[in-house]
Amino acid sequence: MTRSDVEQYLGKQAVVMLWSGDSYTGEFHKTRDKSCEGDPNLMIPKNYYFCTGSNAIFRCSHIRRILEVTR
Repeated sequence: MTRSDVEQYLGKQAVVMLWSGDSYTGEFHKTRDKSCEGDPNLMIPKNYYFCTGSNAIFRCSHIRRILEVTR
């Protein structure tokens, strides 16, 4: 997916499926964002993404598909 496609989901609840077969559910964020100022591990890498509730970070090239979770 392109960066512009991925970034439209920032701050939303989403299911992120990676090319490796792993999937993560949570609020979708980008590293170095204001929401991760309290965690120094998320302030170091640039242009990575993560879902809250998981300890994995990934690049947009690793993302196969994103689905927005509606409640």
